[in-house]
Amino acid sequence: MDSQSEPGKTPQCKHKGTCLHNALMGFLRGAGLGAGLSSAFFLLGGLASGRLFKHPALLVKLINEVFFRYAGFLATLTGGYKGLMCLMRRVSPDERTCSMVAGLISAFGLVLMKGESKKTWALYLFVRAIVCLHTKALERHMIPEVPYGVFYLFALVCALLLYARAFEPSTLSKSYYNFISYMTTGTKNDSTLLATFEQVYKHRAAK
Repeated sequence: MDSQSEPGKTPQCKHKGTCLHNALMGFLRGAGLGAGLSSAFFLLGGLASGRLFKHPALLVKLINEVFFRYAGFLATLTGGYKGLMCLMRRVSPDERTCSMVAGLISAFGLVLMKGESKKTWALYLFVRAIVCLHTKALERHMIPEVPYGVFYLFALVCALLLYARAFEPSTLSKSYYNFISYMTTGTKNDSTLLATFEQVYKHRAAK
């Protein structure tokens, strides 16, 4: 059946069913994924530390505030994106513009997260957004293609992460930094790195 003759569906949409059904399915999938991730983190942490073996009753805490925050965030991110895409297609025929606007607005679901989780997700979404913008700008010839530009961008991001860890540690999740440190140096001990940064900083401040 032609999408133009289907009630409740934007003519430009290619998904099955109505736009409302598509958005609700995205919302439910996101909620399920968020609930699954929260449960997996809880169980893995409890099993690794041995707490669940000693106190099985802790399983009742599986459904907690974090559980609902993860479910709500990913439900908003996926369901909101699908719903906004359907809405944006009624306004603009440019699929890329629709996708960018829908992704930007749906990412505001991040307000449902808090603490270290919010920082980690915000950092991940920020990096993905930069990569997408860079790719789209190259496709539209808005910026010149620089040889090995991706490597330069990666080096810049790494430099920013190291600066944040040394001088603004509150802006970077410790667990996230430990992961980067372990993958690059094989150790989670960054005392030598921080000492080097402090010496450089003091040397420049003294000038």
